[in-house]
Amino acid sequence: MSPSFPVSVAFLALAALPMSTDAKGFLVERRGSLRSTVDASRLQASLRDAMGEALGCGGHIGQEQLAAIEKSLKQMWHALPKNSKGRIERRSLRYLAHRYFNQKSALMIRGFEPSRPVNASGWGSDDILSQRVPSYVEGVLQSRHAEENGFDLKDAVYMVATLEELIFDSESALLEKIYTSQRKPTDRSLSHQGLAQIFEEYMVHWMVGDDEESLSIVLANKKLLEKSIPHWRQIVSFAEGQIKALEFQRQHAPATNTRPSHNALSPRYSFEDAHQLVGGITNSFASFWDSECASMKASLIEMDTKHTGRVPLSKFY
Repeated sequence: MSPSFPVSVAFLALAALPMSTDAKGFLVERRGSLRSTVDASRLQASLRDAMGEALGCGGHIGQEQLAAIEKSLKQMWHALPKNSKGRIERRSLRYLAHRYFNQKSALMIRGFEPSRPVNASGWGSDDILSQRVPSYVEGVLQSRHAEENGFDLKDAVYMVATLEELIFDSESALLEKIYTSQRKPTDRSLSHQGLAQIFEEYMVHWMVGDDEESLSIVLANKKLLEKSIPHWRQIVSFAEGQIKALEFQRQHAPATNTRPSHNALSPRYSFEDAHQLVGGITNSFASFWDSECASMKASLIEMDTKHTGRVPLSKFY
């Protein structure tokens, strides 16, 4: 079974905001710089400005993270075909982003799938960029000058950083939604039990997606929940393990007076703690789920006593 877990069907879609995706508006608005003849450096500046708008001044991506992303991309970058300016085309940029997230966390982001048709180099209406990135960014990516000049390594770094920021924002939006549904203020600490309740509902949203009717049904019926989501108890245990891992870190962390209510020995958790744990789930869930798939496969093979590649329904159920 594939180790990739299609995360885009869940938390990325939940945080989608209705933004304009019409690149024409961008071209009209910025015609002074993009309808005239511009060189590669101006395109680069436009892309950096656009990505900067998407990242925002309050984003969690800093210079250290950008340097780490560049280091991860460099080897793949050297292997990609370049144009006469030493740059890559948009299709290769998309492939580079896909490989980065697939190798880092086994995430598959909507709009960056390797199965996308070779000639479909634009961003569709269902892509994560179209859903979440301001039209300014899309306009730069789809402009004639981007097509002519291509993208350099720094452009790829900014693209990946922007996607990471979108994932971060999506996690935060879903987490806030669940805090609200459970009537828990985000500015108050939670007990271990309270955080576990948040995580349980978070995992349901993650597995079911944005089908509100299905979500309300399974959340209201614990027995149905266990029947509807394969290996649900193991998923809950996985989330519980993330909380215990944070507790272990606290116990071995140096004492601090900055946040006495959240010290190493305190069984209380802030919204920032919850977000940190959610980020860990995003990055490690695919590996956990792959092991569950392997376990399921082993069980099915044991049922196939005649080695026909088939399992009788009586044994399966």
